[in-house]
Amino acid sequence: MRVATFGALLLAVAGARAARACPPPDEAPTCVELRVEPYDHLGQRLTLTHVAWVRAAGAPAGDVTIDAAAGLGLTYGATLGGHGHDGYQLAASVGAAAHHVAGAIDASGASTHAELRLGPARVADGDPANARVNLVTFPLTFELAHDGELAALPRLGARPDVVRAAYGWQRVDLATRLVRSEREAADAHDPDRGASVTVDAVALHATLDATAQGDAARTEATLAGALGAVTVSGAWPTRHLEVLGFEYRDLRLPGARRAVIAIAWLGQLDVVGAHTGDRYGAAWGLVATMPGIDALADALAVRDHELHVGRLGWWHEWAGGGFGAQYQRAPYVTMAAQPALEDRWSIEAYRAGPVDVRAQAFVARTRRALADAAALDTSGGLAVELHRRAGDLDVTLATEVGRSYYGALDGAAPTLGLAGRATLTIQHAGSHAWTW
Repeated sequence: MRVATFGALLLAVAGARAARACPPPDEAPTCVELRVEPYDHLGQRLTLTHVAWVRAAGAPAGDVTIDAAAGLGLTYGATLGGHGHDGYQLAASVGAAAHHVAGAIDASGASTHAELRLGPARVADGDPANARVNLVTFPLTFELAHDGELAALPRLGARPDVVRAAYGWQRVDLATRLVRSEREAADAHDPDRGASVTVDAVALHATLDATAQGDAARTEATLAGALGAVTVSGAWPTRHLEVLGFEYRDLRLPGARRAVIAIAWLGQLDVVGAHTGDRYGAAWGLVATMPGIDALADALAVRDHELHVGRLGWWHEWAGGGFGAQYQRAPYVTMAAQPALEDRWSIEAYRAGPVDVRAQAFVARTRRALADAAALDTSGGLAVELHRRAGDLDVTLATEVGRSYYGALDGAAPTLGLAGRATLTIQHAGSHAWTW
C-alpha cells in the first residue's frame, strides 16, 4: 500500500506543470515561460471482493459434472487532481479463484487476474460545455493485464482447437499509446448526461498467449497497433473506433513448428453492449501471410489468393434489453498445427426484468488446411439463459443444444456431433470498500 501511495505521489510531481518565471515580454522577449500547477489532492480507494459458486452441468447421455469454486480479489485506485478536478489516475487489481470439477471429468484448477492501469482521469464533472481535457503522453499511460485459467473446459460453441479435455491458458496484455486525452461531451442519447471521450494517437498493443494441454503447448505473441483510436462511453453502449491498423502474430506450435499470421486492418469499429458485454461492429482487413493460405484461398475460390477477414455486425440497445447480429471471419492455427479459417454468423437477444433472459444462436463454417487440401465442417447451436438476482445470490439456469465439436470430454480430437447441456449456477458475491 505504501509503495502504491508513494508511486502516486511521484506521478503527481512528474505531472506538475512549471510556473511563471519570465519577466515582462518587453524585457526578455526570448524567455520561455514555465508554469507550475501541482496536483493538490490525492484520493485513494481499496476494495476487497469475494465470490463463491457451485455449478451443476448435465448432458443427455447422463454425464454430470459439479464445479465448485471460491475466490478473492483486491483493487487499489489512486486519483490525483488540482483545482477541484481529477487529472491522473492509477489502478491496480489482483484476484484468484480456485475450483474443482468432479463427475464425468475430474480436475482441479484456478482462475487468475492481475491488472495495472495508468493514465489520465476521466472528465466527468457533469458540464460538457467546459471543454476541459486531461492529456497524458507516453510512457505515463499504459495498461498491463494478466488473465489465466487452469483446468478450463471447452464450450459447446467453441471452434475446433484443443482436444476434448480440460486445458490451461495464460495471457498477458500490454497496451500503450503516444498520446491519450480524456474529455467530456454531451451524450447524443441523453443530453442531460455527459459521455467520456478518449482519443489515442499511435496506439500499440502487445499480447503473449500460451495454451497447454497434456504434452502439447502453443505460444502466440502478437503485436498490433493503429494510427489512431477513439472510445466513447456513457449512459449507452461503449463505442470504439480504430483506423489504419496492423496485426502480427508469431506462433510456436507443438513439434517445434512455427507459424506467422500478419493482417493489415483498414479500420475497426466495436460497440459493446452495456447489459451483456458482447462486442458487435465492423472491421475489414487483408491477410498478408498465414500458413495454408493457398489451400484456404482455393477452397474459397478467392482471386489472386487475397484472403479478406473481418466482421460486420449491429447492436441495438434500449433500457430493458437489446438485440444484435453479426458475421465474423477469423484466421487461427489449432493446437494440432492446422491453419484454419472460421466464418461465424450469430444473433443474440437480451431482456432485463425480474428474470433476465438471454438467447443466442450461431452457425459456424470452419475450413482447416490439411496437407494440400482444406476440410470444411459446419457447426451451430442455440443457447438460452435465465438469470435472477436474489439478495446476494445470483441464480442462473442455462441450456445449450446444437452440433458441436465438444459434445463429450473424452480426450479425443474435436469431432462434430449432436450435443446438449443444461447448467445450474448459484453464485454469491460481495465487496467491501475503504476510501480516504
